[in-house]
Amino acid sequence: MDAESVGKRLSYLESTVHSVGSLAVHAAEGVGKDRSSRQMVAFFVGQAKERALELLRTWEEGAKASREEGRSPGPGHRPLPFKVQLVRLVGELLKQQGVDGEGEPLQEILGASVVSVEAAFYREPRGESADPWVVTILCKPSLEGLRLRSPLGSEAVRSADHKFD
Repeated sequence: MDAESVGKRLSYLESTVHSVGSLAVHAAEGVGKDRSSRQMVAFFVGQAKERALELLRTWEEGAKASREEGRSPGPGHRPLPFKVQLVRLVGELLKQQGVDGEGEPLQEILGASVVSVEAAFYREPRGESADPWVVTILCKPSLEGLRLRSPLGSEAVRSADHKFD
């Protein structure tokens, strides 16, 4: 085999591997490892739980009032989505725990927006139970989601206690 033929075959193999890799990424989107790498679980107890539940109540009341008044959805007409408020609360609680990470991780978390947070999953808390309120936060599979996911997975944040009290 001459060098030119080997070069062509190598280029073909590289493009095939790249295509297969792209296909695998698109097929896995939203499933399994992809989804689990985009989420964080937080346990709210005590005062942190009360703050989070108060955010939820306030958001539900604002959303209900918005629907009843027939206001059009849009900026300034509806409360900030609960999922975003919850991520920002996590940032505040991490700051209270002394997480710094030279400030950058916290700034990304405190600046979370609807373009970076896909969802917040939770079960309704049982009355006045002392059990922790477990919330799963899912980042979007986008550049903005990655900007939020990176600090949530940083060493400074991972070393913090994710049981907020």
